[in-house]
Amino acid sequence: MTNTPLDTTRGGKRPTYVQACQAALDAGWTYQATITWHEGHTSKGDRALGTVNSSRRPHPIDSSEMIVLLSKGAWGPSSANPDDITPTEWQRYGRGPWRFSGEPRRPGGHPAPFPEELPYRLIRYLSRIGDIVCDPFVGSGTTPTVAQRLGRRSIGFDLAPAYIKMARWRVLSAPGVAYVK
Repeated sequence: MTNTPLDTTRGGKRPTYVQACQAALDAGWTYQATITWHEGHTSKGDRALGTVNSSRRPHPIDSSEMIVLLSKGAWGPSSANPDDITPTEWQRYGRGPWRFSGEPRRPGGHPAPFPEELPYRLIRYLSRIGDIVCDPFVGSGTTPTVAQRLGRRSIGFDLAPAYIKMARWRVLSAPGVAYVK
C-alpha cells in the first residue's frame, strides 16, 4: 500500500500517482486497487492557479490522494489471525472516495503529516489482530501508534534520524503502547 498525491508541482510538474504505480509494477508488485482519499485541503493551495479568470495555462489543483493497494504473491488474508473489522466498517471502507480532513503542518513537525484516521482505516481493512504492520516511511509515527492501539505489531523505518526520534517519542508517549527496541 502506498499513499501518493495525483501530481506534484515542486521541482517541475509530474504525475506522481502514475509514477508510483509504474515503479511498484517494475519492482514486481501486483496492482490490486486504488482508494481515493479526498482530504479537503492541499499544500499546493498557496500556488497560483494560472492566469486569473482566463483559459491561459490554467493549473487545476486537486486535494485528493491515491492509496494504491499492491501485493507480492497472492492477494488474500494477511494471516490466519482473527479479523476485527465490523461489517459496517468493511462496507464503508470498501467504497470510495474516503472523505476526511488531512492533517495540517505544524511548526517543527513532519512536513507531510496525515491524520490517524488514514492508517486506522487501512489497518482495520487490510490486516488482522496480531499482524505486523510495516511503515517504510515512519515519519512522525502515526502508523505504528495506531497499529499498536489496534492490537497489531509494527515496524517503522526512515532515513531521517530526526523523524525516527519523532516517531519513537510518539509511540512511547501513546497510552497503552509497548515499544520494543
